[in-house]
Amino acid sequence: MAIGARTRRFEDARFLAGAGRYVDDLREPQALHAVFMRSQHAHAVIRSIDPNPALAVDGVVAVLTGEDWRRAGGGALPCIWAVTSSDGTPMRGATRPVFAVDRVRHVGDTVAVVVAESAALTLDGAEALAIDYGLEPAAGGGVPPSHPGRRTCTAMHRAIWRSTGRSATVPRSKPHGRTPTVSSPLPCRSRVSPIFRSSRARCWAATIRSTTATPCGRRPRCRT
Repeated sequence: MAIGARTRRFEDARFLAGAGRYVDDLREPQALHAVFMRSQHAHAVIRSIDPNPALAVDGVVAVLTGEDWRRAGGGALPCIWAVTSSDGTPMRGATRPVFAVDRVRHVGDTVAVVVAESAALTLDGAEALAIDYGLEPAAGGGVPPSHPGRRTCTAMHRAIWRSTGRSATVPRSKPHGRTPTVSSPLPCRSRVSPIFRSSRARCWAATIRSTTATPCGRRPRCRT
C-alpha cells in the first residue's frame, strides 16, 4: 500500500450498528474482577500495606501484594526490546518487578491488586486499602538513581544525524538525543481470562499482544 493511499476499514459497520464487542461486554459466570493499585509517587519506600480495611469491604475476595507474588514464585517483567547505545554499549536495563516490594521507583509502579466480585467493589476495596509510603527524592538533578548500584539513570544513548542529498538538515558536528518510544504502565487495559480444568486459559485482552503472559514465562498463541 502506497503512502497517502486510502485505507479500507473493515470494522466500521459493526461499530455504527452498535454491534461492537469490548472486553467489558464479556460476561463470564462467577468471574472475579481485579483493580491494580499504583503509586502516585515518583520515589518512595513502602513502609507497610495493610489489606485488612480492604478485606473488610463486602464482596472483596483478596488483596495481593509483591510479597504474595514473590512467595508464589512470580518473576519480573522481561525487557522485550533491548537497544544498544551508538557506541555499541549494551543497554543498562533495570529489573522491573511485576509488583513493587520494598519501594516504588516511578509514578504508576504497581503496588497491589484488589480482587472482588464486581468492578465497583474492587474500587471500594482499593479506596480502603491502607498503604504507608515514606517519600524519597526523585532521581535526577544530583539525586542518585533509585535502583541500587546504578551511577546514572541513563539506560542507553543514541546519537542521530539526518542528511537529504547534498545538504544536511542536522549538522553532523551536533549529536541529537532521541527519546525512543516505550511502553507505558498507565494506558487503559483490560482482559478477561477464564481458566479451564486443564490449567489452560483463554484471554480476551485490550492490550499490547507481545507483553501478554511473559511474566509467567510463556508466550501465548494470539488471534486478532
